Formats: sequence, structure tokens, C-alpha cells
Amino acid sequence: LPNLRRLELTGWSNVYKPFLDPVFRHACAERPKEILSKLQTLQIQSWDNECGERIEALDESILVPSLRKLHAHLIGDEGDNEYTFQGSHDKSNLEEVDITYSHLGPLDLAEILKPMTSLRKLDYESVFSWDAYGYEVGKDDFEKRFAEAAGKMLTDRGLVWKVSGGEGDED
Repeated sequence: LPNLRRLELTGWSNVYKPFLDPVFRHACAERPKEILSKLQTLQIQSWDNECGERIEALDESILVPSLRKLHAHLIGDEGDNEYTFQGSHDKSNLEEVDITYSHLGPLDLAEILKPMTSLRKLDYESVFSWDAYGYEVGKDDFEKRFAEAAGKMLTDRGLVWKVSGGEGDED
């Protein structure tokens, strides 16, 4: 896989994660980068409209050193689940992340961004259909909670970000 530049994964991570996580970990190892050394773009999408892909599917994949762009579709399942990043390293070189039609809560979204120290652009589209706080969360409330959870990460990195979808979205 040394010349692979783009990887698209469709379906459930329980099918490909047991096979690919060791490959991703090997690509991150402190030795010559012969596996996935040219991978720049990763696309992950669930095919089930009722239940999104688990956020843990991103843990190892986002750490591949050559990776610069991530597109994830239908990630998360109904809001914040007290997710804690479990990747084998603490730094991702991702520069652009586009997450569409997803169910991540603002706390989980902030958590998955922590290792992305090179991130410059984030586009997040939520379905805002979850009730994680005891009431329907709209776009404005989501943005506020995300900004609070992400804190200095947003300002220190100069991250350009936008949230769309759900109630109150005029885009």
C-alpha cells in the first residue's frame, strides 16, 4: 500500500477496523514509512441512515502521518457519549475535516479534534436530532457548547470552522 493516496471505507467499522487498525498503527510507527506513506485523503461513511458509525472508528485512522484530509459521513449516535480519544499517538497531521450528516454531540466533536494539532478547517453538518441534554439542541446551542468544549483549541490554532444543519440553520 505504499502508493495509496485516497482510501474510502464504507460500511461498519466492526468489519474493517480489526484489520485496518494494526495497519494504521504500523503507518504511525517510528520506523521507515512504507505503509500508507502517501495516503492524503480518507473517507469513512456508514451506510445505515438510522445509526451512525461509532466515533471510535476514527481513533487510529486519523493518526496516519501523511493524512491531510478527512471526510466522514454519518458518524456518532445521538449526541455526547463521554467519548475519550484512544489513539496510539497524540498527534494528527490532518488539515481539513469535513463531517456530514452526523450525530456527534459538541463534547465528542471537541474530543476527536484534540489530536488534530494541524487542523485549519472544520466543516460539521449535524442532524441535531438528539436529546443529550434533556431538550432538542439546535444549531446555535450546538455552536455555543462546541466552542465552550473546544476552548483555546479554536483560537490558538486559528481554526476556521462552521456548523450547519438542524433547527435554526439559515444556510
